[in-house]
Amino acid sequence: MKISFSNVQECHRHLLFKQVLKVHLISIMWFASHAHAMPDHIPPDVFEATPGGYLYANYPGIFDDIDEGITIEAWVYLNEPPEDRARDLDRNGNWLIFGKPGSYFVNISGRNLADSLERDLPEGIAMIRFGIEKQSDPANADSWGYKSYGHGVLPESYQQRWIHIALQISAVKDGIHYMAFYDQRWPGGGSKPRTMGRMNSPLMIGGPNPKSAYGGWQRFESMRGYIDEVRVSKGMRYSRDRKIQAKRPLQVDARTIALWRFREAPGAHFYRDSSGNGYTLFPGGSLSVDTRGKLTTTWGSLKYHVNN
Repeated sequence: MKISFSNVQECHRHLLFKQVLKVHLISIMWFASHAHAMPDHIPPDVFEATPGGYLYANYPGIFDDIDEGITIEAWVYLNEPPEDRARDLDRNGNWLIFGKPGSYFVNISGRNLADSLERDLPEGIAMIRFGIEKQSDPANADSWGYKSYGHGVLPESYQQRWIHIALQISAVKDGIHYMAFYDQRWPGGGSKPRTMGRMNSPLMIGGPNPKSAYGGWQRFESMRGYIDEVRVSKGMRYSRDRKIQAKRPLQVDARTIALWRFREAPGAHFYRDSSGNGYTLFPGGSLSVDTRGKLTTTWGSLKYHVNN
């Protein structure tokens, strides 16, 4: 066999190609084994709550205006239930879904082991709670107190699937009226002869500010799971007399105040309001604000405090 310069070049090219292909395949296998695993049924454009992290929209007077009524709703996915709560075990399984300190909140919590009724529920079951708050001392902007709440039991089947959660609040004669829904169920609601608090606080999604001075809100933890969309609307969108017909994706209409779809890249500096009204969401706590996922500063929190 005659060995020529061209044959040597061809052999060298083949050898180089095999080496590059080998390195490429090894790299793919490494990244696949080290990358964050996201279930196939979780779309890429969702908000993933992380410990210590949350989102907020700081627009005083917008998300607690109940004169015409207001509906706050979200699609939520939980991989696991929160921990059971017990005073003697240093457990505090209270995951905030969304809420406005001093006005209202929706959270999912583990069983309260100090409550005989909840303690008797099977493990893996969680409680969903809808709270309306009042300012207990109008002279103190950070004062708060429970006004009324409804709750429901989430069976094990709620895990690892999307559920729709909504809270509706409206002003009525000499008080307020509220209704709460989850997964096409109506766990609670009613009318109360007192007003709802309207503190100068932001709407929070996924978890509270760990340094907040919002009284009992310090017991809330960041939700562990995903939120697909959050919509705030004027009026009461849903009636107790019929099943909830909410579908993803939620749509913008004449009643929409804000709609966040989380279509930005993970670690975005902000999340746009798809309604066109300009109510932007900012990251706070330990949420990354760098698209490369390396920076964990509290840029969002700093911006909030500077503006206040």
